Amino acid sequence: AQYAYRFKDKAKRFKMPSKILLALKDLEAYRERMVKVKGMLQKAIGELFEEKLTTGFIQDSSKAMIKEFDKTIAIIEEKVMTLMNEDEELKRVYNLAISVKGIGMQTAVFMLIHTHGFTTFTTSRQFACYCGIAPFEHTSGTSVRGNTRVSHLANKKLKSLLHMCARSAVRYEPELKAYYERKVADG
Repeated sequence: AQYAYRFKDKAKRFKMPSKILLALKDLEAYRERMVKVKGMLQKAIGELFEEKLTTGFIQDSSKAMIKEFDKTIAIIEEKVMTLMNEDEELKRVYNLAISVKGIGMQTAVFMLIHTHGFTTFTTSRQFACYCGIAPFEHTSGTSVRGNTRVSHLANKKLKSLLHMCARSAVRYEPELKAYYERKVADG
């Protein structure tokens, strides 16, 4: 209590995210569950190697459910875009995010949700650390020098999304592909 009282001038008040961001978070979590279950059903179809009495039933019912999941996912994505268009500032920041090569709708929405519309962080370094893409030097005194590491507190889902975006950008953008190949050649 004394510590909190002594540094009360440096305390930052928690600001609740907007209702739209909270709704987007719920929709994103629901979409992620739908995609996961859809993947499980697709895997079940792929695991059927030999013809059994139940193979046709499992394949047909799985394909029917996959179609329903695809419809549900499309509806969720429509709702996300509808909510995004309701808030002008959120829409502006979203459009800026997707203007970056490789960043798509899902990554942009995920970043907006987890950074409260990019208002949580004041610098790009803070954001990079939160994403887990900023390496830290691992040393101990003068004798132990290890490889660089990323923070174990990082948002691993955001890191994987950004990694996939970078891979996509390198694959489809000639300028970024040339840069990537040059860096790989440099070691």
